[in-house]
Amino acid sequence: MLLSRFKPQRIRVNKYYALSVDPCYQYSESEIEEILRFIVEQMGEINIELNYVIEKKKANNQNHVHCFVKCSNKKKLLQCIRLGFSHVSYHQSSIFDLASWKNYITKDNNNIKTLKN
Repeated sequence: MLLSRFKPQRIRVNKYYALSVDPCYQYSESEIEEILRFIVEQMGEINIELNYVIEKKKANNQNHVHCFVKCSNKKKLLQCIRLGFSHVSYHQSSIFDLASWKNYITKDNNNIKTLKN
C-alpha cells in the first residue's frame, strides 16, 4: 500500500501540449484561421487556449499549423479538428520546454496568435 508513495512522480509545470496540423488540401491562411475559430467554438464550454502559427511547408508550399494548446479534453479537440479540416494529419506531444517550442514555431518571424473560449 505504501509503494505508490515511493514511486517518482513527474509534476508537469506547463499544462500545454504541442500540436502540429497538416491539412491535406490547399487552404489559405484566412481559411485556416476561420477553421481554427470554428474548432474553438465547437469545443463548447470547455476551457481551451489555442496558440498557433501558420507557416508554409518547404516541400510542397502548403500551409500547415504549429500550436501549443491548453485544454481539458484532448479527445474532443482532435474530433473537432477532424470535423473542421475533414482530411488532416496531425501530431501531438508533451511540451517539456515551452520556450524552445515557441522559438521553433516562430523561426520564420511569424507572430503567435491566440484563440480562447
